[in-house]
Amino acid sequence: MPLYPGMDQRPEDSPFQLEPVANKKDGDKVPAFRTSMSSHAGTDIDAPVKYGNSFQDNEQTGFSATIGPTKVIEIQDRNSVKAEELNKHRSYSYDRILLKHGIRLWPIP
Repeated sequence: MPLYPGMDQRPEDSPFQLEPVANKKDGDKVPAFRTSMSSHAGTDIDAPVKYGNSFQDNEQTGFSATIGPTKVIEIQDRNSVKAEELNKHRSYSYDRILLKHGIRLWPIP
């Protein structure tokens, strides 16, 4: 998923920012950027911790847990995730899944 300024986000979240910190025209050999974004940018990466005390937060899990092959499951129901949608993928083993729900479909207060 591409990250870009102005991408969809919750109103209370900080926006995605991409700030150049090194570039060739200033004599740097390699361009580099500083990024800043909410954990809700593009995905709700902190979702598990919202569902109980037994789940780890992002600091405990480590960022490396978010990198690697991922199964994307597109959720069709705009109101909730239904067991029927998830059960279609039950016969497979995944290290990571991403539930794609389409933020534009959800009501924003």
